[in-house]
Amino acid sequence: MSIASANDGTSYANYYNEAVEFYNLKKYDLAIEAFNKAIILNPTFPNIYLGKSRALSRLHKYDLAIETLNKAIELEPNNPELYGFKGFILAMLTQYDLSIKAYDKAIILNPNDYGFYDGKAFVLYKLEKYSLAVEASNKAIELNPNNSDVYYNKSLILEKLGHYKLALEAVNKELELNHLNYDAQQLKQELMQKL
Repeated sequence: MSIASANDGTSYANYYNEAVEFYNLKKYDLAIEAFNKAIILNPTFPNIYLGKSRALSRLHKYDLAIETLNKAIELEPNNPELYGFKGFILAMLTQYDLSIKAYDKAIILNPNDYGFYDGKAFVLYKLEKYSLAVEASNKAIELNPNNSDVYYNKSLILEKLGHYKLALEAVNKELELNHLNYDAQQLKQELMQKL
């Protein structure tokens, strides 16, 4: 698979699809090249910028990822997925207050996506706002009670609050859904020692 030049008659969709293939193969540099060629041919398609931003974030180029993502947001300001991903990238940059704002915007645009609440809970945890983090985790669980990760995240928050019994209940639910989570198994042992 090779990237053709941007002016050989290939459509932006071909480059976009090629970029997605490279991304799925974890060839992020090649994905970025293909996304760039797609942008040259169609600079108004927000998913190209989102894809490029995701590839940049995989390479830990978070500043460039935000810059690229902001272009997508300019083109599609009411897309909750863009704000949710922005919240994630800002969290990776430890810009937690801005991350919360991005997650809040995503939630306003789509209050039914558990991932936005789970992401917000993670950031609130990092800010040591544990009570608010539990609220966000509870909402994530309400929206998707079969996702094991939200229970594990909630157990970490409850542990910080000193609610060891509730934390143990949450980690047990995580292990019920995903018994192979080594971190959850470790946390369960630690919590049992604290009871």
